[in-house]
Amino acid sequence: SFTGIETRPNEIVPEPVGGAHRDPESASSALRGVVGGHLERLSRLDVSTRLNLRLEKFRRMGAFENIDIGR
Repeated sequence: SFTGIETRPNEIVPEPVGGAHRDPESASSALRGVVGGHLERLSRLDVSTRLNLRLEKFRRMGAFENIDIGR
């Protein structure tokens, strides 16, 4: 990325053994850690950079490439 900030479109938050419904405290702690880490990194960026990152993310979602398969 142009900012040097690692951007991940999706991240899997690890679930406690048996599922989040069996150990909601551990599940919420894991979620808090992941979301908090992202918010902490993003909060260091100015508004313009955050907006550009968001636009870049959505532009990549709709990107495709035509290839010639020789038909």
